Amino acid sequence: MPIIKVWGIPLMPREYLQIVKREIREAVEAISELGLKGKKSVTVLFPSEITTSGLLEFEIVSEVTGLFIGSKRTDRVRRRLAESIGKAIGKRFSGTKVECLIYPFDPKDGFWSSEE
Repeated sequence: MPIIKVWGIPLMPREYLQIVKREIREAVEAISELGLKGKKSVTVLFPSEITTSGLLEFEIVSEVTGLFIGSKRTDRVRRRLAESIGKAIGKRFSGTKVECLIYPFDPKDGFWSSEE
């Protein structure tokens, strides 16, 4: 299951963050080759380093980890995923620099889940 951490989001109401979280999940689900659907297939986190300096100058960086390597998860698909997530975030924070980094993961390198 991919874990998406979004750094640099400005301080805002929880309800708004829930909307951003839903839109990020929808952006992931839009990449059909990933075969990911539903809340349990993608984790979206907003680490506690929330920007409090105002909305004029900040950057948002999202990191995707835990995206298992697979035959359909090509370089092209990962680039589309990065763009899809970046655009989902960017539409809520227009004029803000947004970056998305994808770190593919091979579960053979070490993985465990209580739902296995």
